[in-house]
Amino acid sequence: MRIYRPTLYVGLGGTGCRVGAELERGLREHFPPDQLPSRVQFLYADLNENDLPAAAVRIRLATSFGTCPEVARSLCQGAAQSAVGWLPPPPGEPLIGPLALGACQLPAVGRTALFETLRERPSAVRIPLPSEIVTKSLPCNVFVAFSVAGGTGGGVFLDFLRLIADAFALEDLHVRI
Repeated sequence: MRIYRPTLYVGLGGTGCRVGAELERGLREHFPPDQLPSRVQFLYADLNENDLPAAAVRIRLATSFGTCPEVARSLCQGAAQSAVGWLPPPPGEPLIGPLALGACQLPAVGRTALFETLRERPSAVRIPLPSEIVTKSLPCNVFVAFSVAGGTGGGVFLDFLRLIADAFALEDLHVRI
């Protein structure tokens, strides 16, 4: 098996992480042990630490809060109201907790966690670019997997698409998402 173009796989939420782990396992069967080509990179982001594959680049969202209302309060205190206008109002906000178990199929919970992570630790959500694309002029293929019916993946996919596009644009690199 040959992989000709630099490739970045991004798994968002539990479904994206499970799909990516299975894809990674399948690819490893075609290459020497623990030696995927350097042009292939996997990135996973989720609230649930248990869904994040162990050997990959991982982004754990909103690690310092226990519940969604705690994250929402922190966001509202630290950001302009227009920046968090999509948050559910306190009387109707989801009472999801602990966040370490995931967003429980509520996209607003996943997006709230991403925004708080960006506010608290912007460098934690850095998109790593496959090493080979920095030196070659080939466009990078980016595959993003998530469940639109899920919480974390469904809540963060649009924001991650923007983060990915921006990461490539900052390096003046071509990307196909």
